Amino acid sequence: MLLVLGGLTAVVVTLLIQHQVLKGRADQLLEKLKEQGHPTNLAEVNESYSIPPGATNAADAYLAAFNSLIQENQADTNGPVHFKLESPIDDYPENLLRFVRTWVGTNETVIAQLHDAARHSHSRYPQDYTQGYNTLLPHLGNAKHAVRVLAWQAYLQIDAGDIDAALDSIHTALSVNESVAGEPDVIGQLVRIAGTHIVFNRLEEILNRRPLTDPQLNRLFGLLEGRESMAPMRSAFAGEMCMGLHFFEDPDAFGGLNFNGVTTGGERLKSLAAISGLKATGLWERDRSFYIQFHMDYLDALKRPFPDALEAGTKVNARLDDRKKGIRNVVTRAIAPALSKIIEREAARVACLRLSLTAIAVERRRLAHDGRIPDALAELVPEFLPSPLEDPFDGSPLRYRKLDKGYVIWSIGRDLEDNQGDLKPEGKRSKDQRFRMMR
Repeated sequence: MLLVLGGLTAVVVTLLIQHQVLKGRADQLLEKLKEQGHPTNLAEVNESYSIPPGATNAADAYLAAFNSLIQENQADTNGPVHFKLESPIDDYPENLLRFVRTWVGTNETVIAQLHDAARHSHSRYPQDYTQGYNTLLPHLGNAKHAVRVLAWQAYLQIDAGDIDAALDSIHTALSVNESVAGEPDVIGQLVRIAGTHIVFNRLEEILNRRPLTDPQLNRLFGLLEGRESMAPMRSAFAGEMCMGLHFFEDPDAFGGLNFNGVTTGGERLKSLAAISGLKATGLWERDRSFYIQFHMDYLDALKRPFPDALEAGTKVNARLDDRKKGIRNVVTRAIAPALSKIIEREAARVACLRLSLTAIAVERRRLAHDGRIPDALAELVPEFLPSPLEDPFDGSPLRYRKLDKGYVIWSIGRDLEDNQGDLKPEGKRSKDQRFRMMR
């Protein structure tokens, strides 16, 4: 009997020592993150999302506008949410344009509020990140709709020949989009990426419809320049890590290993038993350490320029996939988002900016050379671009070729296949990103 008790005592002591060792390892990783300036808990995440003391909070004005915003699906279930032209010189159907005019007109007061709010450069929406996965983000959908209505307003203004007003609308659309840039959550960054694509598509149509003067093109260049920073995405990844760590600290608050909010009855007991087993065997703390480490690796990847960031993110994700086996890392594989895919989307956002900036530079050179477009993008340097802009997906200069009328600039996109700027080579859809000028 004494031997049995002694054996049990030895097992318990061993497990306790193991727990402390593993917990210490995870805490050391968190200390490294803190030294690098990253938050390591939800209170620090909430505190990091701030604006300078005394600054006017643009988010307050944006929220006031959002509260009155009429969305497309509220105005008409057949609204132009997903309609896209085959060519930027095509005309939209008249019935769709009637809807757009009515929808933009209905939001006239809201749009004026958005223009006014865009004068303020700092934004902090009122969500409380100490709630972790329960944090509410009701403003994000409205922000995306606001970007869309402003982009449509710019289209109508260009159509009416009021180019300067259209540039004002583009400026405000970009400002609304950037108002969520500081949010330490991935969802906010995905909304920002979507907003960039909305503006990018509208810019392609605008530049195809009206020739802009050099000062107007230069202003548009300035509106887009300097928006490539990946610091917001790093902040989002750190925030996501802290939300996951909150689960490790208090899994029962989120429904335990059921991940469905069930906190009573037999399911709760099963979850508690499973968690107790994972903790007793050390698998819980091993999982926590792994969860922290793979986020640290992603944060390191985001310190690199493209395309190195993509390659590093892919390697991190491969290690994550390799660990998603058996009973190891059961929590990580349930709550960890596919962050490498999000890095790909960030690269696509950067591609939108670089394609637009290059197209604007081509148009400026066209004006300076009696309407002649360059034979190669190298001719833009250094007068219209300080250096050729690279494709974030492979590091090569952005591709360019003349068309029978106009030109196309493209990135090979997320599939890493060069389809010469064609979206549908051989009848299938590729992921080339392109900017076409067809005049």
